Amino acid sequence: MPERLDLTQRSSGVLLHPTSLGGSGIGDLGESARRFADWLHRAEQRYWQILPLVPVDACGSPYNGLSALAGNALLVSPELLLEDGLISSEAMAEGYALPQNTVDYPRVFAWKERLLENAHRGFLDGRADHLADAYSRFREEHAVWLTDFALFMALRRHFGGAPWTDWPDDIRSRRHEAVDRWRR
Repeated sequence: MPERLDLTQRSSGVLLHPTSLGGSGIGDLGESARRFADWLHRAEQRYWQILPLVPVDACGSPYNGLSALAGNALLVSPELLLEDGLISSEAMAEGYALPQNTVDYPRVFAWKERLLENAHRGFLDGRADHLADAYSRFREEHAVWLTDFALFMALRRHFGGAPWTDWPDDIRSRRHEAVDRWRR
């Protein structure tokens, strides 16, 4: 059970979104996040306030999330994908050329998308069978929202990133026949 918050004790922490950590093009939830958490512990900080970790639009704001439940793909650690055997070290090379002190969102989005596509192919090719059970559990535990989110993201891509309010009426209104047609 989590430690109970004792409001009679003084405590402190840090507000820092993981994308502000060091990394290839953008901070993520890999080694830099672990090092930061270790530093917080050594500095006797009790809290790390992280802001929303949801998928973001092209502006990158965690307050303009595309889902309340899905995670931000930018936070996936390329190093952990490599460790799991899902991508090659060559696939990571592009990330080393990205700016280290600022985030170039268009380049980072494009690079991370290619990495995740490579990781997906690697998973389907059986390069990470040790993750198959966790993947199945995740799909089962999150089925209530996952399929709809995947459809939303596919539609968003199809319509060039346009807001859903600008999509054709049948899918914008989630008419059953339109949803069924688009799922195929």
